[in-house]
Amino acid sequence: MNNIDKIKKAKESLPIDEDIYDLADFYKMFSDSTRLKILLTLGKGELCVSDISKVLDMGQSAISHQLRLLKQARLVRNRRDGKV
Repeated sequence: MNNIDKIKKAKESLPIDEDIYDLADFYKMFSDSTRLKILLTLGKGELCVSDISKVLDMGQSAISHQLRLLKQARLVRNRRDGKV
């Protein structure tokens, strides 16, 4: 197989640009240490924003902001239980 065939085969095997952008956005969610800490914390069990803020020693607004981004990326879901 010559170089032209290898280049053609490699080019054909690439996903479409939209899929590549989506994948890059997905991995971008893990590039922030706060989001990663939230995901690791929630991996141990369900917690409310108040509890997550206590675990991570951060403000609730900062946690809520990061959770909103994680929710948009479909990495977390919210659930209401009474007022919580």
